[in-house]
Amino acid sequence: MLMTSRSWLLPALVLAGSLAHGGRAVEGQTASAPELKAAYLLNFIRFTTWPEASLSLGDAFVACVSGDAFVATAIGELVRGRRVAGRDVTVRRLGRGNPVDGCHLLYWSATDGKHAGDLLRQASARPILTVGESPDSEPGGIASFFVDQGRMRFAFNPAAAERAQLQISSKLLSLATIVKDAHAVAR
Repeated sequence: MLMTSRSWLLPALVLAGSLAHGGRAVEGQTASAPELKAAYLLNFIRFTTWPEASLSLGDAFVACVSGDAFVATAIGELVRGRRVAGRDVTVRRLGRGNPVDGCHLLYWSATDGKHAGDLLRQASARPILTVGESPDSEPGGIASFFVDQGRMRFAFNPAAAERAQLQISSKLLSLATIVKDAHAVAR
C-alpha cells in the first residue's frame, strides 16, 4: 500500500536505520551500513509495484542477496514478525551459479562485481528490482547505493525499471539521483 503523502516517505527513508533497532530511535545510536541498506531495500519494496503475474495474492516477497551476508542478515532481522507492503518477506542468499528464479529483489555488494554481471544477465527482462552499490557499478541495474559527502544515497534508472515491468513510485524517484542508461546523471 502506497502512502499518499510525500512527507511520510522522506522521514521513512531518513530514519530507516532506526528500524534496525526495533523501530526505536536511540539517541547517539546509529545503524550500521548493512542495517541501513536493509532498511532502504525494504522501503524500495514498499514503493515498487510488480506485474500481477509475478506476484500472486498471498505470495511472499523474495529478497535475494549476493555477496553480503551482513545485509541478508539485517533484512531478516528487520522483517522478523513484520510484513512489508502487506506481504511476508523471505531472504535468500545467492552463491555463484544460483539462479535468480523467484527473486523479486536482487541486491549485490560491490565485492561481488564479476558475479553481478552474471546475475543481471539472468535478471534482464524479468520483473526483478535489481540493486547494487554504485550508480555506475553495473550497466542494467535499476537502483544503486552510493556515498555522497559521507551520507548514503541512492540512484534509480527508470528506463531499466520499465524494461523489468516495474513501476517505481514517483515519490521514491523524487528522492533519488536519476541515472540514465548511458550513465548520465541528472537531478
